[in-house]
Amino acid sequence: MKKLITTIFTFSTLISFAQISYGVKAGYTNSTMKWKEEGIQVEFDPRASFYIGSFIENKISDKFSIQSEIIYTELGGKKSIEITRLIGSEIITEGRANIQYINKQIQVPILAKYYFLPNYSLLGGLNVGLSYSGKFKTDYSNDYLQNGDVEDFKTISFYPMIGAEFEFYKKIFAEARYNFGLFDSAKSDAVNTYFNTFQIGLGYKF
Repeated sequence: MKKLITTIFTFSTLISFAQISYGVKAGYTNSTMKWKEEGIQVEFDPRASFYIGSFIENKISDKFSIQSEIIYTELGGKKSIEITRLIGSEIITEGRANIQYINKQIQVPILAKYYFLPNYSLLGGLNVGLSYSGKFKTDYSNDYLQNGDVEDFKTISFYPMIGAEFEFYKKIFAEARYNFGLFDSAKSDAVNTYFNTFQIGLGYKF
């Protein structure tokens, strides 16, 4: 009990001395999607989107802080594929289809932040992606390719993240981040799916 009381007191003291700041951010998301199944790998072309969100930073000291965020963004990939049909003994090319997968997410990064200079910081942590909508889109419709919902993505996915931040003018900052697709984002009965994501944007601290 004594240890528990000491731990609670220490934690409360840290929080009370922490400098809490809030802010908003927005920027560009570039994601790549990869399928892996039984030694076969399919890589999709990058898909561009955007992100927008807010954050809370608890500054524990001049050098170190903890930051939590909530962000909306879209992950995915796109590809151009050749459409063929077997007619008799001949393979006939009918055209090309541009396809794309879209995974809409609410992301909750939990990050440790290190200020190596007053206006420059490095950060790293875990990004938790909460998928709420999956879409498949194509400009070529046939019996096999149809626009519609995708239910193969996990509801919760995890992405290790690293990044950097530079506050350049009166609480306005620029940031760049990379999310590593190390863990499968597909359900157990779907093709193993991995997303790597690069983000760059601007934010403002209140």
